[in-house]
Amino acid sequence: MQKIVDFMQDTVPLLENVNRSIQDSTNKIPKAALQINNVTNATEVATTEILDIVDAISNDVQTIKTKLEIFEKKIDKQREIISRLILSVKENNLHVKLSVKN
Repeated sequence: MQKIVDFMQDTVPLLENVNRSIQDSTNKIPKAALQINNVTNATEVATTEILDIVDAISNDVQTIKTKLEIFEKKIDKQREIISRLILSVKENNLHVKLSVKN
């Protein structure tokens, strides 16, 4: 019988300590849930902002790409015109030299 009483005296404080710990944890769970919800909301907002920025950058890149393609076409046309001019000048220069010789 004494062993049971000793066991109870040792066990009751441990059980009371466990009970306080459980109660303390139970009281903290709503606050932790609120904090998790706040973090989740902040993450969603940040993700949306990041995706909006990525979208804007993607649009800018596409605009730049289109403008570069137009610019390259203009450069190609200018090169072609310059080549024709050079050829024309060379031919005219040759005609002038031939005319002078005759």
